[in-house]
Amino acid sequence: MDCICKQNTYWKGNLIESVLVGESKEGAKSRTLNGLTLTIAKDGFKLTNTDNATLRQGKQTNVFAIYDSMDFTCENLRLSMPDFNGNYEDYENQFGFGRVARVEKTKWYLYTETLADDAQETAIGLVRYDGAKTLEIASLYVGERLSRKGKAKYAAEFILSQLKADEFAVVSSVNVSNYREVEGVRISGGKYRHKFEQSRLLFMDAMEENRSVTEILKPAQSYKNEKLFAEDEATQALKINKEKEAIK
Repeated sequence: MDCICKQNTYWKGNLIESVLVGESKEGAKSRTLNGLTLTIAKDGFKLTNTDNATLRQGKQTNVFAIYDSMDFTCENLRLSMPDFNGNYEDYENQFGFGRVARVEKTKWYLYTETLADDAQETAIGLVRYDGAKTLEIASLYVGERLSRKGKAKYAAEFILSQLKADEFAVVSSVNVSNYREVEGVRISGGKYRHKFEQSRLLFMDAMEENRSVTEILKPAQSYKNEKLFAEDEATQALKINKEKEAIK
């Protein structure tokens, strides 16, 4: 593309459209900003439109640096890279940390236990879920004894590493303190209930294997709660009272 100018379209004296139009040396014209694709390789980038005309090119390989340097709006921009092909907005929501707000809620269960004072290890079980579906599991092992706050911090930092740029985490937990000191992660402590069973089994795996294992489940899987462990006495009493109230 050798020349770019603005083309205005009028109807009965009123401006109804204003677009950028590019023209090559041969006189071929095309709507410059139609069907934009940003292609990035290890040696640089190229911005092309639907007519495959090159609008910009250079040696920069950082998506956000390229995007921010453009002096025109790139609507419906497509990205073509070795590790990503899709819309720019999707890329920014996934990798644009600090550029987009954390508005997408993710939900987690966390289970751990307080070990003896002379213990030299810590284990944490984590489950990311959506309704009845398990999306991700983590059986975390640490070769030192962490405090309740230390366990919360360790779990929060791990969860943060699993989140996209536009996601935040709400974590229900057992045997850790309420914790809000890691951006995007909110941990709330509570009593043991059957919903923590899967995360408790993951905790036990970490203790037995002395190693960490993580897995993202694709497709998501359903976990059948077997009620292998007794619920906390206070929780049981609350359930009994609610059942009595329901009978009345």
